Amino acid sequence: RKETATVKFVNSLIGINVEAEKMVELCSKIQLGPAQLLPGTTEDEGPILEVTVPPTRSDILHAVDIAEDIGIAFGYNNIERKVPQTCTVGGEQPLNQLSDLLREEIARAGYIEVLTHGLCSINDNFTALGKPITAAVSLS
Repeated sequence: RKETATVKFVNSLIGINVEAEKMVELCSKIQLGPAQLLPGTTEDEGPILEVTVPPTRSDILHAVDIAEDIGIAFGYNNIERKVPQTCTVGGEQPLNQLSDLLREEIARAGYIEVLTHGLCSINDNFTALGKPITAAVSLS
């Protein structure tokens, strides 16, 4: 599948100034290739980076994930440290807070959290990985 992110967005999110062609090289380095540059819809937007996400990279969902991987390939130690220009206040989402509380209570009761392939969807186990679904593995 293909995902896109503008070069301007990636640079602003990470806090770097990397040329578009260099980003294509970095994408190949982190197995998000072949990557290519597309023209932006507006002149202000700039070029758009289109990457090919392999089936083994289910963690790539949005442009933010592409930017994160480019930051890793660029090297976190190569990013200049600076104080952010904005102040933000973070907080945990209510659903995540409830999930964490339930997870802790269940663990205290002696249970162990396990996610087996049987609990994942057929799409996660087969379709997304390009594997055929056969009667021997399909329970539905």
